[in-house]
Amino acid sequence: MNAEQTLPATPQDSDERVRITIELSRETLAWIDDLRVQLGFRSRGIIIEQLLLELQPQERNDDLRQSHALRRLVTRITHLLKTLRNLLFPSQ
Repeated sequence: MNAEQTLPATPQDSDERVRITIELSRETLAWIDDLRVQLGFRSRGIIIEQLLLELQPQERNDDLRQSHALRRLVTRITHLLKTLRNLLFPSQ
């Protein structure tokens, strides 16, 4: 991590975001970009966040677990909808 811009402290369930800078190998960045394109996202941040969420310990509280599960569900639904769109409208 090179730099970090911190926002004021917020509750854990807040949707506030913090911008950070990280250094990655070109291979790792290419892998993240491939995932981003496959899932149809414009930002690398959501991909990195989802990967990190998968590494969190199982002991996290139920509310947080449900929030992460909902995010994963939305990601999978988005991927499914993009796949269906590509099947129905291959020229787009």
